Amino acid sequence: MSLEAVLRFLQRAGVQRIVSVGDICDGPGDLDRTVAMLRDAGVEAVAGNHERWLLTGQMRTLPDATEPDMLAPETQDWLASLPRTREFATPAGPLLVCHGLGDDDMGQVTPRGWLCARGE
Repeated sequence: MSLEAVLRFLQRAGVQRIVSVGDICDGPGDLDRTVAMLRDAGVEAVAGNHERWLLTGQMRTLPDATEPDMLAPETQDWLASLPRTREFATPAGPLLVCHGLGDDDMGQVTPRGWLCARGE
């Protein structure tokens, strides 16, 4: 599995922190296994729109959408525990990690400025 190989590589390389910016859910694959690998590797993740959609039962008609009732309780709990943002202190100053723009997991920056696309 690609994720398993990447996590092993990063561990051997001595990477101290792995951060995921969301959209872990949906798509082909085994979400229970994916979450277990991320959790076991200590990956610090934020929730993206796909996690929000899964937990609220939205957009489940997407191709390869994950059905919540097919997940182990610990997977659902881990996904539900993900914050929308995380802040880290770095040598260059504070770092805000999010999926979109701050708490807006669908927000984006375009050449014309900030676009808030949260209203599905």
